[in-house]
Amino acid sequence: MTVRELTDLLIYAGTLAGALAAIGIFLRVAVVRPLKSWIHEQIAPQTQKIEKIHDEVTPNSGHSIKDNVTSMNEEIRGLRAALDAHMIEEVPRAWRTIDSVRARLDDHLRNHPGETRT
Repeated sequence: MTVRELTDLLIYAGTLAGALAAIGIFLRVAVVRPLKSWIHEQIAPQTQKIEKIHDEVTPNSGHSIKDNVTSMNEEIRGLRAALDAHMIEEVPRAWRTIDSVRARLDDHLRNHPGETRT
């Protein structure tokens, strides 16, 4: 290979590299940037919606749905415990009252058979 051929080869390689660089710059400016901008415009509303949903399901000192659900669960547990305690206390008392009324009624019917009021 002669020096002239080598120089021509280097010139062609440089020209090719310059053309490829120009094509790359053109693609970046004319295609990639507008496409990237368009994609961001399309995704931005969805991203905002997702962020809003994320904020609602993430605990944040009482302002999220998650915090409200957790608070309601704790209240329900407390109410259930209070109801259980009430039932343990009051149901036997109610049965005693019912048994007492039943015994009094039975006693009355035994002591006053066949009487009717008019």
